[in-house]
Amino acid sequence: MRPPKATGKRADVSNAIESAAGSDYTLKYPQNGEYRSAIILEDIDFDGEDEALALISKNNQDVAGITLLFIDNIGGKYQTISEFDIAAAEVDRVCIMDMNDDKIPEILIGWGVYSSHVKTLSAYSYTGITANELVCEESYNEMYVADLNSDKKDEIILFSLANNEKSASAKLLKIGDSAGAVYSASTVLMNSDVARYTSILFGKISNNKVGFVL
Repeated sequence: MRPPKATGKRADVSNAIESAAGSDYTLKYPQNGEYRSAIILEDIDFDGEDEALALISKNNQDVAGITLLFIDNIGGKYQTISEFDIAAAEVDRVCIMDMNDDKIPEILIGWGVYSSHVKTLSAYSYTGITANELVCEESYNEMYVADLNSDKKDEIILFSLANNEKSASAKLLKIGDSAGAVYSASTVLMNSDVARYTSILFGKISNNKVGFVL
């Protein structure tokens, strides 16, 4: 038994995936966040036409991993523009946002492995011509996306438990002036005795402050 074939735009995107990866692949679905599809259709570069992000695992590879495809409509036909291979087993979440208001969106993706609760973060930009991987060396246990300063733009906070190399912390991410790197702009140390985060709430904690409760 096979699922029904996609039609319309999704069929064109599926054909582009097969052109890049062959027919033997598995869709990898984000487990958390706003986007839960393995094929995300979104007008990423604000040109009025949907682009596609595809998250797949190539079954014919000797080494397990996930492939991220950037797919765009070029001359009326969807085709793969850029391809990135990631050493990961699962997708935690996908975030699409313009972090520095330069009209070039950033795509942040959290990756995980089955044997660890620690996720790694990677970041990409898409100009409408090509996708570029940004420098990003962050890891986390939990991620939260929220408008922290009421400017109608979301920010990203990473929460990390303590380990042998570092203390527990919460980090606010920013993108550098050259738009080539995502980095921690502010870090707050947290309780290193905590073993896991079971719930994270965000909202008003006083009349003029917003914050997190863990």
